[in-house]
Amino acid sequence: MADRPPNILICSCEDTMPLDDSAVRRGCRGAEVATAHQLCRAELEKFRAAAAGGEPLIVGCTQEAPLFSEVAGSADITYANIRETAGWSKDANAAGPKMAALLAAAAEPAPEVPFVNLNSEGVILIYGRDEQAIEAGNLLKDYLDVTVMITPPAEVAPPRVTDFPVVKGLIRAAKGYLGAFELTVDGYAQPAPSSRGALSFAAPRDGAVSRCDLVLDISGGAPLFTASDLRDGYLRADPARRRSRCDRCICLRGLRTVRGGLSHWRRRLRAAASGCAAAQAARAAHRLSRCRRARAAHRAGP
Repeated sequence: MADRPPNILICSCEDTMPLDDSAVRRGCRGAEVATAHQLCRAELEKFRAAAAGGEPLIVGCTQEAPLFSEVAGSADITYANIRETAGWSKDANAAGPKMAALLAAAAEPAPEVPFVNLNSEGVILIYGRDEQAIEAGNLLKDYLDVTVMITPPAEVAPPRVTDFPVVKGLIRAAKGYLGAFELTVDGYAQPAPSSRGALSFAAPRDGAVSRCDLVLDISGGAPLFTASDLRDGYLRADPARRRSRCDRCICLRGLRTVRGGLSHWRRRLRAAASGCAAAQAARAAHRLSRCRRARAAHRAGP
């Protein structure tokens, strides 16, 4: 526990769970432990008096934390869930030591949690092995900034109109996440504008670095990342299944720009893509777009 033990208030939640206050006192040595029957209603004054004492206070209830925080004002209050995690369990009668451990843990300062901002400007690399990658690029070119990379030998017909770059290369290493991917490419080469019949490429070079916000992998090879289904911004599709490729493209259309949170709809998009459900993916992309517009309106103000 902390150097100066806080006071502790625990409640039986209208006698729906047993309270072993002696076990709590043994586990939280030096702390003043008080019990209640209905702390959030009939005995709210008991809480108010404890909060007004000026000492740090731990309350064994999280459900009514908003009420307690409102009553306590600027008092130093910490909340611990001892009901669902101990008092309402099948071993409730023997849960006193566990309650003590939960309350003691609540007194310890929590470590800082690192955050990573996810920002996408819609720059996508489509990594494939044949014309299917170019087909995906055509589906996305009106929504995202597209580059297509074809694995060697890259024997594909040149496009009639160069709407987006088509290059050759083999990704040797990949790192990053949504908005900050960095790919190391061997055998990188750009096509000659005079290509006829099939794309012809300049002399390849190894160790080229490509940076992008999103990666659509339809190469059919091994995933570029371990636990690839958990990597935000990286989507894989089976090149042998056109439906799978189309579903991923529908998902990616909604990720032209992404800022900060929006994790809920990002998860929905990933879930829709994993299920190969085009309609579900389209709805999720639509909701993400609505979420972005609402966020932009909020920032702009009245």
